[in-house]
Amino acid sequence: MDGSFTTGEQFSSKISNRYITLPVLIRKYITPKKHLFIEAGVYSGYLISSSANQTIQKELVFNKSELISSYYSEIELDDEDKAFTNNIDYGISIGTGFAKKVFERIILKVELRTNVGLKKLDARYNNEFESIPAAGGATFTSTLVRATNYHGFNSNSKNLNSTLTIGFGYNIN
Repeated sequence: MDGSFTTGEQFSSKISNRYITLPVLIRKYITPKKHLFIEAGVYSGYLISSSANQTIQKELVFNKSELISSYYSEIELDDEDKAFTNNIDYGISIGTGFAKKVFERIILKVELRTNVGLKKLDARYNNEFESIPAAGGATFTSTLVRATNYHGFNSNSKNLNSTLTIGFGYNIN
């Protein structure tokens, strides 16, 4: 069999953590009519549920056209006990928005906010590896190093999310 072999590998990992968050923000209007604003502050969150999905796809191709072998694996992990993810999250929150009165007491509000977590998500592993004693001969012992990370990500991963909110408010004044 003359020719060349090429291999391809794709790995993806998706984590879905659902938190209830409570922001505490200070808002500053930047226009005289108080339509545009910026805001900043802190937030705290409590983990409601956590799940992860990992896929691996590998291919071995001969002469860039003939598929010799293919491998596909998908792993779904529903962390019902929330054993892998910290239950509490906190961080800073920054955003901007627009508010305009559309009727006597009705206000249209559009807001874009980003939360940057300051606490690591990983509840189980402090590093990306752990040492495991391995059976050795009669006169020596050895250590195995096994990768242990947060669903394929660094153990020090932190939350980062952005939200776009469009809604109406009622002015009670």
